[in-house]
Amino acid sequence: MAHNYHTTKHYPVRFCDCNAEGRLHLHRLMDYAQDCDDANCAFFETTTEMLRIRDVCWILIANTLDFSGQWPGANDTLIVESWSSGLQGVRFYRENRYYRNEVDEAHLFGTGYSEWILCSLVDHRPLRPSAVVDVNSYNAKSDCATDKLNKISRLKSFVSHGAPNQQLTYQVGYGDLDANIHLHNTHFARLALDATSQLVAIDPLRHKLEIRKFDIQFIKEVNYLGNLAVFTKCDPDDPRTILVEGKIINDNETSFLAAIVCDISAFED
Repeated sequence: MAHNYHTTKHYPVRFCDCNAEGRLHLHRLMDYAQDCDDANCAFFETTTEMLRIRDVCWILIANTLDFSGQWPGANDTLIVESWSSGLQGVRFYRENRYYRNEVDEAHLFGTGYSEWILCSLVDHRPLRPSAVVDVNSYNAKSDCATDKLNKISRLKSFVSHGAPNQQLTYQVGYGDLDANIHLHNTHFARLALDATSQLVAIDPLRHKLEIRKFDIQFIKEVNYLGNLAVFTKCDPDDPRTILVEGKIINDNETSFLAAIVCDISAFED
């Protein structure tokens, strides 16, 4: 790998970053990862700050995260490694590795792979990469992975098929907005996990929910004061997987799709 173009950042985990089990919240992990992603974009002159000057922004299309180790808790350090794995058509790809306290295989607890596009800032119209970046330089500074498209899970809408469970409704508030003035992508992840916990009837005083894999696909933005209905159902092919779909209530369009693979166990006495 071309480690000269990798970025590694350390984030102290605070109690306010943690869930009921004392481990880092999924959405906070994603927040920190995207901060590291943005820092890495300095190699390509495409940080959020650099792009906004040019009326351009990044839009996240999809994210796949896999977890196999112990998540950091309060007073641990989350270490994120981020790098570009190149582009295909108008889509940019990025990889992450997540460590707890030390950067070695023993402390690696997760990996991430994400898909992005560059858009005009005002109307979020997709832009050709060559209109924004030096594509040859970008590829030269990327660890170009093979089978990019196969690393992103492609999810399908299920709400129109049968009668899924509507777990919650949510109105987007001012505190949910990101720099692009719509619901922040990590808040979608929070809602997906909230809906999942309701479907499987998690009691945070008795149960531990461990996320093994999280896939999310972003289809339509939700603006300020927009209303989402979030639906869930168990995957008929895998009892460990919960499928989630968010629909914009006013126009009945799908906003996001997610799939969460999780293990549920009782706390030890």
